Amino acid sequence: MTKKRATEAESGAVVLVQPLVQRICFVDDDEDNRRQWLEWAERRGLSATAFESAFDANRTSADAFVFDVSAVSPMMVGHHAYAPICRLMADHPGAEIIVGSCMSRNAVEDVLDDVERVAGRRPLFFDASEGFRGLERVMDTLNASSSATAGAETNKSPETCGVPLPPAHD
Repeated sequence: MTKKRATEAESGAVVLVQPLVQRICFVDDDEDNRRQWLEWAERRGLSATAFESAFDANRTSADAFVFDVSAVSPMMVGHHAYAPICRLMADHPGAEIIVGSCMSRNAVEDVLDDVERVAGRRPLFFDASEGFRGLERVMDTLNASSSATAGAETNKSPETCGVPLPPAHD
């Protein structure tokens, strides 16, 4: 909710609030998963796109980016492993970044910690082993939020976060 909407709501004015997330972008290295996520979004009335990589997704605009953490290559080490997520956060500071994984939250906690340390904001997490239900819970929570700062946090710029990010692909 924007600050203006929050102020109007606090003053007792009737405010029509649109869901925080209306445009969603899925980043998943599996083509079948991308197709299923797009069908899910269509059923929910969301405008959606899907890309194989975060670098490709960076070219679009969305209220939320849903990132399959397994798309981060296990061959990448250190900050390179989560750099695609940080790049999305830096280039789209108003967008929610939602990370899904079939691994337990504990298994991806290090990635979430590192992204927060580098980008200045922690991505949201959902258990992808629950299928659509995990993401639906996160989306419902985001859309029901009445916080004046929902989605308005900003990230540290790549120059100030301490870890250089690779350039976006052209």
